[in-house]
Amino acid sequence: MAKDIREFISYDPETGEFLWKKSPNRNHKLEGKVPGTLHKKSGYRTIFFDGKRYLAHRLAFYIFYGRWPDELIDHINHKKTDNRICNLRECDSYQNSANRRVLNAFGKGVTRMKSSGLFRAQIMCRGKRYVLGDHKTPEAAKAAYDSAAIRLFGEFASL
Repeated sequence: MAKDIREFISYDPETGEFLWKKSPNRNHKLEGKVPGTLHKKSGYRTIFFDGKRYLAHRLAFYIFYGRWPDELIDHINHKKTDNRICNLRECDSYQNSANRRVLNAFGKGVTRMKSSGLFRAQIMCRGKRYVLGDHKTPEAAKAAYDSAAIRLFGEFASL
């Protein structure tokens, strides 16, 4: 029978921190130490246990709710190392994409049209692009994007 990771690792939902409760291997003294490492490319904490690598935010969800998430886990505040349970929510790939930050000079969903000098607002939802109009100012285009994002994505809208 496979080892249950909850017997070996504790999780504090208020701080998002993990600690080894006991060592899974008699050769290592891990009790009280923080498990895992930060992945250099992705920025997520990964924890290696019983021959498998786990993303810490998925492990937090499992330990807190007692089940693995059906799909993805979204960090509400966009901070990949903030694994407090209040910052994590289950989502599908479209909801996760909606909450991504895209930073450019004009704001998410806004581009400047070279031909006219106007600012175009557009949004993608479930594989379909919606053009929200061309506007005289980036602020007006951003307002059009934000309104559409709230309507389409609800709590997952990243404004």
